[in-house]
Amino acid sequence: MSTINLEKLLSQRDVLPVVNTLITFIKTPLAVWDANSHRILGTADDAYEKQHPITFEGDVIGWVSGDDGAAVLASFLSFAAMKEHEKKALTRETLGKYRDLVHLYEISEKLSVSFASAEIAQLAISETLSLFHATNASIMLTGDEQGLFQVIAASGTKNAQKTILQSDQGIAGRVLQTGNAEVVNDVSSDPQFVKGGNNIASLMCAPLRTKDTVMGVFNVSSEEPHSYSSEDLKLLSSIATQVGSALTNALLYEELHNNSEELRQKNIQLQSEITERIRSANALKKSEEKYRLHFDNAMDVIYSVNSNFVITRISPSIEKF
Repeated sequence: MSTINLEKLLSQRDVLPVVNTLITFIKTPLAVWDANSHRILGTADDAYEKQHPITFEGDVIGWVSGDDGAAVLASFLSFAAMKEHEKKALTRETLGKYRDLVHLYEISEKLSVSFASAEIAQLAISETLSLFHATNASIMLTGDEQGLFQVIAASGTKNAQKTILQSDQGIAGRVLQTGNAEVVNDVSSDPQFVKGGNNIASLMCAPLRTKDTVMGVFNVSSEEPHSYSSEDLKLLSSIATQVGSALTNALLYEELHNNSEELRQKNIQLQSEITERIRSANALKKSEEKYRLHFDNAMDVIYSVNSNFVITRISPSIEKF
């Protein structure tokens, strides 16, 4: 049904002066009626048999009754209705983009306060589900040693057995390889779709990028059939760009933290080994000093030989003999 209100259209400041000018120019009585036959403007009565339709997108939203000159006014009002609709559509589009920017800013602000990859992924999912007609979402990363996707966060129906997916399989694998986001509003028609534990009818999938490579994918889906638009996909892609950047920083931070902890543990172990070696060296030194004292002051002759039975050391007591 049309959203154009003819009475409101006639009262607009950029429409009413033109209408009054046309009425003056036509000079013959005429009247403007809405679709319910309520007169809005003019003086013409039922004596005028000619009625000229005011149309919008093929629907009649009103009439202009009067002589042939009334057709000019009907054409102008049809044109004004189309322009009003375009203006409203532009306003809605502008407001929609503004809301998207606000959402992106809010998500970016929330993502920036965390350095834990799992927390970032779960936060991104909870924030994204509220923006779309969606029941399930997941974030999957590559890098598994067996070539499998690694699901680091997900929402939706919990399954006793998780779906195991190779990183080159399914719609997600295709997006990973091409680097292009996709909308599949009927997954049953896509031969590459791999059915998992969750019921999925419609799907959006966007790549998670890190510099020049794709590190994973962001999936958003609906259990019921839904027509996701190109604008929906653009918004998801923008969110995925922010999530990819945040995950890259988080994974790097975790790697540095893990390496730092590993170095700390090795340093503790090395310090323990050094302490033990010092303790052993001190014990050996005391043992040698004790042996040397006994060796030098013994009344008996003490000596040592090598493998060829050559004397290598002999106690000073030999001088007495």
